[in-house]
Amino acid sequence: MEHSLYFLGGLYALYILTRVYISLMQYGFVLQAREKPAQLLEEKNWRDAASYEIAKEKLSILSSLYDLFVFFVWIGFGLSALNTAIDIDNEIVKAVVFIDLFLIINYFLTLPFSIYEKFGIDARFGFNKTSKALFITDELKGGAITIVLTSVVVYLVALFITSTHNWWVYSFFAIFAIIILINMLFPTIRALMFDKFVSIDETELGEEIRALLKKEGFAISGIFKVDASKRDSRLNAYFGGLGKTKRVVLYDTLIEKLTKS
Repeated sequence: MEHSLYFLGGLYALYILTRVYISLMQYGFVLQAREKPAQLLEEKNWRDAASYEIAKEKLSILSSLYDLFVFFVWIGFGLSALNTAIDIDNEIVKAVVFIDLFLIINYFLTLPFSIYEKFGIDARFGFNKTSKALFITDELKGGAITIVLTSVVVYLVALFITSTHNWWVYSFFAIFAIIILINMLFPTIRALMFDKFVSIDETELGEEIRALLKKEGFAISGIFKVDASKRDSRLNAYFGGLGKTKRVVLYDTLIEKLTKS
């Protein structure tokens, strides 16, 4: 077991160092590009875009090294200490509690980086529109969903391990089914818990998008505008869902700031 942990630790360290190397290369490239003549963008926007990318890469390097440190703390003594602290006889329940506590602790250990990225870097460059209250609410909702889904998966896998010989087969199909279900329910979950969706099917833009999708053979349940501007000023859109839940979603910032021409 100890040798396996060292092997996994070495692989993870290699992954992190590779990620840091890529970030350093990207940092150097953007740093040089920032001083070159602007292309496609106005001069100020060109410099700002480069400065934003440089700030993000610096944070990525720091957070990656911090992740590596936290990883070795976990495998060094953190996991064993957490396991000892959980005094539960039922192995299945203990497995669920162990993973849930691991996720919660790890979340708080890395939370400062998320806060700095959102309210430091993004706010400095004019992207962040999220209030502190909305940020906390989003984090609590997202965390609750993660814990519930993780608990279900861990419970099923632990149950299969303790009750069947071919536990990996049953675990695979259970996890696969949950992933499919999540993809199908994603639009509904977003609409109920995070965003406000407004149908634009009957608008000129919606009709043109639907005509384009029909031409390309894509069937969707609807075209929606989402109130993303309450969190971010960036322009975006996405295609989500499975089966009858498939939908096209446009950020309200995209609709407000761009024209068809």
